[in-house]
This record gives sequence, C-alpha cells and structure tokens, in this order.
Amino acid sequence: MNKKMHAFFSLFFIFAPLVPLLAQNCPSCFNGSRISTFIQKHNIPETDHFSRIIDPNGFEEFYLGTDYAEPYIATNPLDPFNSVCLFMNSVYVTTDGCNWKKTGTATVDPFVCFDAAGIVYITKINGSNLTLVKSTNKGLNWLGPTTIYTGSPDKWSIIADKTSGPYSNTLYAIWQEWQTTTRLLRISRSTNGGINWNTPVKVNTGNQAYCPWIALGPNGSIDGGSVYYAFNTYDSNSDTIRVVVRRSTNSGISFLPEYIADSFKHPGELCNNQQQKIKNCIDVNACVQIAADNSNGPARGNVYLVYTANPVGTDKADIMFTRSTNFGVNWSPSLKLNDDNTTADQWLPSISVDVSGKIYCTWYDSRFDPQNLQTKLYGTISTDGGNTFIPNEPVSLTSFNPNNIANIFDGYMGDYNGISPIGNSSLAAWTDGRYNNFGSFSAYYPDFAMLTQPEQSVLSPNDSILLKVKIPGVKGPYNDKIKFSIRLDTLPQSGNIEYSFIGPDSITTIPDSVYIKVKTTNVNNPRTHRIIVRGESIGNRVPVHERTFTMQVVIGINMISSQVPAHYVLSQNYPNPFNPSTNINFSLPEAGNVKLIVYNIEGKLVEELVNSFIGAGTYSVSFNGTDLPSGVYFYRLECAAYTENRKMVLVK
Repeated sequence: MNKKMHAFFSLFFIFAPLVPLLAQNCPSCFNGSRISTFIQKHNIPETDHFSRIIDPNGFEEFYLGTDYAEPYIATNPLDPFNSVCLFMNSVYVTTDGCNWKKTGTATVDPFVCFDAAGIVYITKINGSNLTLVKSTNKGLNWLGPTTIYTGSPDKWSIIADKTSGPYSNTLYAIWQEWQTTTRLLRISRSTNGGINWNTPVKVNTGNQAYCPWIALGPNGSIDGGSVYYAFNTYDSNSDTIRVVVRRSTNSGISFLPEYIADSFKHPGELCNNQQQKIKNCIDVNACVQIAADNSNGPARGNVYLVYTANPVGTDKADIMFTRSTNFGVNWSPSLKLNDDNTTADQWLPSISVDVSGKIYCTWYDSRFDPQNLQTKLYGTISTDGGNTFIPNEPVSLTSFNPNNIANIFDGYMGDYNGISPIGNSSLAAWTDGRYNNFGSFSAYYPDFAMLTQPEQSVLSPNDSILLKVKIPGVKGPYNDKIKFSIRLDTLPQSGNIEYSFIGPDSITTIPDSVYIKVKTTNVNNPRTHRIIVRGESIGNRVPVHERTFTMQVVIGINMISSQVPAHYVLSQNYPNPFNPSTNINFSLPEAGNVKLIVYNIEGKLVEELVNSFIGAGTYSVSFNGTDLPSGVYFYRLECAAYTENRKMVLVK
C-alpha cells in the first residue's frame, strides 16, 4: 500500500462519521483519494498513443492517450506552439502546436502553469507532500521535486504571474485540507522559482469550504496586483451552495473580506442515495473556476466565474456565469451560458481569458440527444467583457455516453477540464469516453478545417501529381489568414523529389484552396515518401494543422483512382489472350503490404510485379511476356486480408 493510500484509509477512519454529510453536500471532497483507490484496485494502465482524428469536413482533434480525467493545459507565453497538457498520470507536450508526446507522469489533481520566462511548473502529490517539478526546456525534461507543503492537501492548483509587474514570476499554490471537522483553504507563494515557499495563509473563515480556484488580475495600473481566491461553501443542513471570492492586494500575504458572488441549489439529483448525480449516477459538482482580465482593453480588471448550478424547474444542471467590474466586491446576476431550450445536462465548465480580454468557456453538454445521454464538449466566447457571448457550438467532433465509463470510477469524471487561450484561439482539453475509456483529448477553438486531395497516390520514377490543399470551413469566430509550408519526410536514395506551390502559398478568405505540384525525377528506388503540408494562422501562428500526402514510388505500377473502394478486387487481365503485353488491375480498400506475382502452369515463379506497401485505391500493372513461350499463366494478388488468383493466356 503506498503512502497516499495509507493516508487515505487513516483519514477515512477518523472522518467516518462525516461521510453521510459529505455524500450529501460535497461528494467530490475525497475524489483525490477515490481516484487513487480505484486506480490501484482495478490496475487500469494508462497509455500514450498520440493520433490525429480528422472528420470528413477536415476538422481535427488531438487524441493524446488514455488517462484518468481532470485535464489542465497551459501555453508558453513566449512560444504559441508550446503547450503542456496534464491528465491524471500523464504529462503531454507539444512544441510545434500539433504533434504531442508524453514526457512525464502526473498525479491526482494535476495542474500546470508557465511563468513569464517560459519556465513550466507542475504540482504533484508525493505521499503527504505537495511538491513542484519544473522544466526549463518547454516541458521536454523535468527538474525537482521541491516541497511546497507537508500535510493532507487536496484539490491543489498553481498559477504564475506572467506580467511585467512588481510580482512578475511569483508562483502561487493553493489547496484545501482537512483538520478534524474543519476544512481549511490555504495559499502559499514562492518568489524564487519554487525553491522556497512561505508559510501557508488560511483563506476561508468558515468550516465548510471546498473546491478552491485562483486567478491573477491587475490592481488598477499595477499588473498582477490582485490575487483572487474563489471557493464554494455550504451549510450542513441545506442544499444551497455559495460561491465566495476573496482578494489580496499584497501578493497573497493577506486577504480582504469575503464576498458572496452567488448562491444556488447544488446541481444534479439523487441517485442510489447519493446527491449531485446526473444520468446513470455520474458525479456533477458545483466547483467554481475564476479568471481575470489582464488586458489593457475596456474590460481590464474584470473578474469572471463559471460553475454548474441546479436551476429552477426540471433542469438539473446548467452552466452559470457571473462577473465583477469592481475587483470582486459586487457581482452581476448570474447568466446561463448554455443557450439551449432543453432540460439536458450541462456540467464541468472551464474558463480562461486571453491577453486581449477575450473570454473562452467550455463544458460538457447533452442538448443534442433527446435521451440526455450522448455528450460533447461545447464552447462559447465573449469579446466584450462578458456582456454577450457567441452562440454555443460543439468543440469536440464525436459524442460519447458518460454512462459507458461510469463504472470505472464509480461515476467520477473529474472535477475540472481545462482551456488555454493562444492568440485569437485556444486549446481545450477534456476527458472523453467515446472508446469506452478515459480518453485524453485536445482541440483548437476557434479553428479551421484542412483537407488534402488526394491523400495518397502511386508515382512512377518520372512522374508528377497536383495536390489540392483545401480550407473548407471554420469552427467558431475564426477570421485569420492561413499560410502553408511543405516538407518531405525522407529523401530518395536516388533521383529527386521536387515540390512547389502552383500559385499563392496562403489564403485570405475561407473557403479557399492552394495547389502543390509534386514531381519525381529518376527516383528508381521503390519506397514510401510523405509530403507534410503545414497550415498556420498568419496573425497568431495558431491554430496550426498538418496533413500528410503519402506517395509510393513504384516501378511499373500506376494509380487509376485514389477513391477508396468498398472491397478487394483482382480484375481479369486485358487483353486476354494477349501478345506480348497485358494489363492487370486491382483494388485495395485499405493500405497495406501488397504482392502481385505471375507463375506458370507448373507453379514456378515467372515474375514479381509488385512487392511493396501501397495505399488504398485502384491500380494497374503492365505485364510483358516477350521472353516467355505461349501458354497458360496465373497471377496472384496477396494482401494481409485477401488472396486471389486468376488465369491468363499468352498466344504468340
């Protein structure tokens, strides 16, 4: 039994009398321990298997791997292509904006941030120690750990001051902690890159507080001069949740009085004698997220909150938004962000504000399913300080049924998702059960779609093909220009492969296309080559996408059609009988290793026409029998899932 498990069971026996109260009012308070328990109990392996999921319209998601929920994501302020995304158990990094790899491990309640110098920090639990690791090379390698706090922390997070103000690069760590019957909310800070941390400061004044979240904002003209600490409170004899905000103007040393931003009925309903449940006993909580406007625009200094609430009526879970224009003292009436007119579930919101003051929000949403089961990640954006939001739309491409993964962790899907603004876009991160596991996903929002036509082809040693790179549409308010670049993955062993744009290498309106000519010259070594086409937003570099054109350079084979056929087919040669040459056509519904051979009536090999990896499509191969006697011959197509023989007659 590891230290965290031992600590969990020790706390369980101490606090056993409080469990009914927790189940009613705070079902997620022990989620860190719950998830550790289930991971060990079920021995579910995490995996990293990055792939791009591209729908028929050209929109893309990044499938990072399989983990255990609670993603958080941050982007390097000095490099828009460098983001770090954490899920329970895994750390994923991209340094080019569209290719991800796993570079480390994470623990429960994973959290990540960058400072103004581009150093990235991650909080991790190690026994009873809340620790910090950091990377000075964009998340590729990790240093540490150093200890932030020793005790019984839970639901920790971290943030760095990325401004040029007096507290630049100061790190703030927050967490909640049980002490007998009291739950404490704490904050600590470091001014030397996480090496040393000050004595933690208690933030809450009552006993029943949970789900802390932190944000940094300006204090008038002082960048980073306001530290906001938001959390939930409740009464033991009531199902009313309150959102409380405290502000510090001295870098977290002390805090101004508590202000109640909103109060509401906790989301969800009773399921198997447990409160705060939706669907088939899926956990839903009221945990708050807070963000602040650090821009120099008209909404500078605004503070925003999002959370899930149970509205009046038959609806059980909606996404609520409120804002303050006077440093958290007064708050606007709550606004329902999900703009549907259904009673479907919406839950687990995230919020972030970019350097221009644009607000990004995402959440889980089931509005499109009359049965209130299938779920997607939805999003919305505000460009006017939260006065209005654009119509909601899906961020994820494929729906999933949360009930299919409910049994893995007793209905638990985490306490948060993440979103990181970058330029005029953002990277959203979420957990997705489309493959009946805790899939780890990310995607740009807003975004553009991108397709290459064709996606693959067969070229002869001296050949050429024209590629069309199409931008057919956008998701969200994307209005930037797109510039394209080309690269070849491997050089041929002999000859040359040339590629160039025919016309412009960028587009200014959508939909539109660019064209690329690929030419082979004396490429006499059969092999597969890949042309990678990269499309970047001109103004902010992101979103960015890559598409691959795969070409097989083969000798004596020609592609008739790149359209993917429904079945394997080996056609009868034509002409037949023939003298001295004939054509053999075959169709492949999927890419794979292909062998096409000719043998005589005695079964002896006459000629191997094809032996290479070939993409899906329809092909033609010429067979010349000049040096062969008249007679009956056979040809055979061999693939991994298909073998077929046919007869042909050579007549001289």
